[in-house]
Amino acid sequence: MEVEVNSMSAVTGSRASADLLDRVSTAVACFAFIYLYSHLGVALPKVWGFPLSPGYFYVPIVIFAGTILAIPPGAIEAFLQHKTFIFTLLAYGFLEGARLIFNPIGEIPTQVLISNSEYVLVTIACLLIFSLCKRLDRIIQVVGLVVAVSAGINLIEYYLPQLLPVTFTTVPGTVPGTIPPRVAGLTFNANGSAMYICLPLPLVAFFAPRLIRYMWYAIALAGIVVTFSRGGMVLWVVAVVVTEALKQRERSSLRFTGMILLTIQFLFVGLVLAYAVSAFGDMDALFPHLNSNTRARLNFTADDNGRLYAAEKGIDMFLDAPLFGNGVGSTRVVPPDYGPHNVFIQVLADLGLVGGIWIAAFLFSIARYGAPFGLLVVIMFSVSASFSHNLFEEPEMGMLFALYLVVAKRYEKKAVQRRGTACGRVVQCERQPNC
Repeated sequence: MEVEVNSMSAVTGSRASADLLDRVSTAVACFAFIYLYSHLGVALPKVWGFPLSPGYFYVPIVIFAGTILAIPPGAIEAFLQHKTFIFTLLAYGFLEGARLIFNPIGEIPTQVLISNSEYVLVTIACLLIFSLCKRLDRIIQVVGLVVAVSAGINLIEYYLPQLLPVTFTTVPGTVPGTIPPRVAGLTFNANGSAMYICLPLPLVAFFAPRLIRYMWYAIALAGIVVTFSRGGMVLWVVAVVVTEALKQRERSSLRFTGMILLTIQFLFVGLVLAYAVSAFGDMDALFPHLNSNTRARLNFTADDNGRLYAAEKGIDMFLDAPLFGNGVGSTRVVPPDYGPHNVFIQVLADLGLVGGIWIAAFLFSIARYGAPFGLLVVIMFSVSASFSHNLFEEPEMGMLFALYLVVAKRYEKKAVQRRGTACGRVVQCERQPNC
């Protein structure tokens, strides 16, 4: 009897500890997206002098993850579910650290190495923290809230800038207190704002009913359009198409019919957009304060010579040192954009063919998570990497991708359970002659 009581009290204690850890992990995860991913932690210090910038929280998140790794018995098992992906991240940190030894130490390489190290450590920490959260749907809801608020701030900044205490965008030609040519929201960067709104979109919309999914697509589109980011628009189209295609893939019995309906849906949306363009003429009714740059973006005639030059220069740098590259942060000295705006070119220029092999292994480690979420991360990362050169320098990106991959593992586990249940029913049915 005494043994049973002790056993029951031990089980009760372990459950209480697991519940407490779940609550704390969920709170940390929600804070990470509300304060860090939304860039609220960037805006508050710049606008109101709030003393706690995002950099103050990266180390505590890593320490918290390291602490809980040693406490609950299931933490190491959850951690090792992502061992291949974690190994590739650690390999990236090792490559950059080793390459920096042969670099002339300067301010730019040191800053880039610190940012990339934060990305690696925070991503690994978030993998563990999110794995210990029992209700991932709560975190996804918080991410959806961040997307909606970010899109709302963009719309307010463009149409009612007088309601905001400060002009967030840093686009040249902006006059404080007036409608800016392009909005940037809390990121203070128009292209960054579009990317941070769009990247979580498949995760937020995937589990929602059809009409709610369309609502999320519309909210994200509204927030992205006023940034006039061409990369953001491409990313939005890819996010919507891939998400809908993967949703139809789930319904294997209706796959062919579903793909036909999906095609009709996108044709209908295309017709509506075409009608809107013709109805509003040059779009002045929707965007009453277009300057030459934003008008050129809408007409697809914007000059990309600066970006093309930076990309070509990055390729030339790779060809100059094809095996081990030119070193960490080498592309940051290339004017006019101080970066090739392409992660693949940047990695090749910095780390050479060794870096190219690493990024292929990185994408393969994500693809191993399978459809839908592993495939979503590979596609969304590849598209966004074609328009940006600093994905590995922003720990907030690592947080989002960590959430995607933890959801992928949880989704795979439930899918296996569903298949096992279905197989059990079939076996039971075969044993019953009247089934």
